[in-house]
Amino acid sequence: MKPIYRGTTSIQINKENPQVMDFKEIFSVNMWDLDYYQTQYKILESRTLTKRVIQNLKLSEHPEFQPKPLTPFQQWKSNILKPITGLFTSSKKNAPSEKDASETQKETALVNQFLAKLKVEPIRNSRLVKVHFDSNYPELSAKVPNVLAVTYIQQSVENRF
Repeated sequence: MKPIYRGTTSIQINKENPQVMDFKEIFSVNMWDLDYYQTQYKILESRTLTKRVIQNLKLSEHPEFQPKPLTPFQQWKSNILKPITGLFTSSKKNAPSEKDASETQKETALVNQFLAKLKVEPIRNSRLVKVHFDSNYPELSAKVPNVLAVTYIQQSVENRF
């Protein structure tokens, strides 16, 4: 078995306080706080943020995200099924949209693989959240949470302005 390393970073999430508050808003602030923090946690796990991190670190080229070699059984199964599936796909050969769809499928698989290794853990009764990333490569598991945090901050600033 390969060892799995976990990199962790902590982020403090502060909400922007409105400058002027209505009397009714004073009582609804607590509910708004919960919604705000839940939204921020989902943003940390979002596909948009993940794609930016993948591009920044060029993770599509990293061995952690490369396809695993096929086992002898998988190769045998593929060789048997290839002529059969070829009969059904031959009528749609080389359509321009197919190439774009396959690239999108590759990107989707990469994002899904990344998200499976990511864990966002809010720290109870605080504004802190821990971001964990598990990997077989220690340098990658250390780098990803830090880059994710920086990218999250950049994205938050961009959204405000």
